Amino acid sequence: MVLELVSGCACSDLKWPEGKSFKPGEKGEIVVTFDSNREEELGPHEKTVDVLLAHNDPKTGYQVFKELKYTLTLVE
Repeated sequence: MVLELVSGCACSDLKWPEGKSFKPGEKGEIVVTFDSNREEELGPHEKTVDVLLAHNDPKTGYQVFKELKYTLTLVE
């Protein structure tokens, strides 16, 4: 499987193994760096990183899409 696209909000920088093919059970890493200087409001935030694979799920026929969610609280 190949990661086709990884995206997040404008307040995050993403690093991921573009174009690398993973075998079943093989692990990889997506690094998400949140930059609080790009966020305008204090308080709790829920962020999402979208991951799109370059192949279709054999059971559904649709391209594989996953959402990775994380929460954080900005304080002064």
